[in-house]
Amino acid sequence: TSTINAAYSLNRGDKIGSLEPGKLANFSIFDCEDYRELAYWFGFPQTHSVYVRGERVVDKN
Repeated sequence: TSTINAAYSLNRGDKIGSLEPGKLANFSIFDCEDYRELAYWFGFPQTHSVYVRGERVVDKN
């Protein structure tokens, strides 16, 4: 809910802030077992993929 609320505070909730049909899909996929591991790996490359507007722009492979 934090991203959708931030998007609505910028009057952009109709286009960003959640993964829904018709919205711009900007998100990252991380290579870890549990999201809580990310804090321990700060500074190390854990990013698997990055998507901007639904298109993959970074791929670890």
